[in-house]
Order: sequence, then structure tokens, then C-alpha cells
Amino acid sequence: GKAPWTGLAGDNVQTLLLQQDRLWLGSLETQWDAALKGYRDGGLSVWDQTSWTARSYDASNPNAPGLKDSSVSALAAGCDGTVWVGTGNAFDHQGSGVQVLKPGASVHQKTQDTWTQFSFPSLASDNTADLSIDCSQNLAWVASRHHVTKPDGLGGAGGQLLGGGVARYDLTAKTWEKSDSR
Repeated sequence: GKAPWTGLAGDNVQTLLLQQDRLWLGSLETQWDAALKGYRDGGLSVWDQTSWTARSYDASNPNAPGLKDSSVSALAAGCDGTVWVGTGNAFDHQGSGVQVLKPGASVHQKTQDTWTQFSFPSLASDNTADLSIDCSQNLAWVASRHHVTKPDGLGGAGGQLLGGGVARYDLTAKTWEKSDSR
């Protein structure tokens, strides 16, 4: 927490995106809080050359707009000023797919954010590994790892794995096409 780094969503930074004068960082959940029965860290942080603002999943209000998982694994700049946020974790096989953030006039006013979510089965999996946006072709690409669909009941990351592969989104037609090895 030393300046200027106070305000990060988490220390386990997995991805970064430089977008004009903003630096976006995505970090994984790592600090479990047994009393809260949830993670205390992870999410999306933005630095605009003056200060940090963090966005995390709010487990107490799962239907609220915003991140649906605080393990941010991939970031990409959209063609229209948006930030594509891939969620997933190679260690616990969890994630909530991809959320697209359109910040308001100030990146620090989270109430101005607009969010769009894409998830399995439109995506190959909810456990995002990487993102790429091709503005010249109006395509978004999402690479995915397997995700857990049916937990083992033991409280761990084990369970039935499903999905994986790549999905392509046509930004003009707003349609998904996915591919895997099967």
C-alpha cells in the first residue's frame, strides 16, 4: 500500500492495459476472508495519472451492475472507449466470462459505469484466458480455459469441468461463434 500504489484491487496483478492516459490493472482473488465467506481482494483498478479507483465483485449484491467475479485475467481496449474485462482463474477453474465496461465522464465515478456481460454458453467457457479486439475487422476474440460447472461439494476447486476453446464476437452483427477441439 505505498503511494502511488494504494488503491489497487489486489496484489496478484495478472494483466494490464494502457488506454490513452489510463492504466488499467486486473488482479486475481487471493485473500480469503472466512468470516465473510469470500475474497477481500481482486478486481479491476484504473490509474489516470492522479489517483486509483478499484472495481470489485460485490458478493453481498450479486445482481448489482459491475464485475461478476473479482478474478480479472485479461483486458483489452474496445473500439469505442470500452474496456473488455475477462474473468477467470487457472487455479480454481472459476470465472464469469467477459464484462464490457463503458466508463462515464470520470473513471472514478463508478455509478456512471455501464456494463455488458457475456458468458457461457455464448462463450467457449466462463474462465477467460485472453482477449483481443480487432477494430479493423470489428471482431472480438475470447480465449477460454475449462470452468467448473458442478462443484465437488468439498469446498475446493474440484468438480466437473466444461468448456474451453475460443469464441469470436462480431461487433457489428452482435453474434458469437465458438470453436473447440471437438
